[in-house]
Amino acid sequence: MTSQNSRSDALSRIRTAAYWVTTLPVAAEMFKGGMWDLTREPFAVETFDQLGYPRYFLTIQGVCKLPMAAVLLAPGMPRLKEWAYAGSLAVYLGGAASHLANGNPRKFAMPATVLAGFAAASWALRPTARRDPSPNPIGATLRIGRGILHALVSAPPPEAARP
Repeated sequence: MTSQNSRSDALSRIRTAAYWVTTLPVAAEMFKGGMWDLTREPFAVETFDQLGYPRYFLTIQGVCKLPMAAVLLAPGMPRLKEWAYAGSLAVYLGGAASHLANGNPRKFAMPATVLAGFAAASWALRPTARRDPSPNPIGATLRIGRGILHALVSAPPPEAARP
């Protein structure tokens, strides 16, 4: 029985460490990126200009990123954490898609893609106390995304749809 408990304790410690290893980079980027967006750091302005986004999006994104960082690190608030994770995935996947859609080399999309992976891993590894017992928006978002993808793939070509 003792070896079973020690194994369970070891797995719990590993899971907790993995949670923080994936959560801290996401929260740090949300905080630093939010500050860069709000202070119009030249790198952020150049990136938004190159991607064709209006500069006021920097303010919107910065105002959203700062509370997301705080919520991810704070204890409790499971419902807000769900929304912070969903928002972080939208920011990172949207950033990666924007780079690829603008014809940038894949290396420009990689940081956002890696951070999206960290955010998804953090969400999956979060302790029970940080989980919302009700249905999660990320799961619903994934189901909606699969439905849209299925509709796009199975839709007839534009020429066939015309009368």
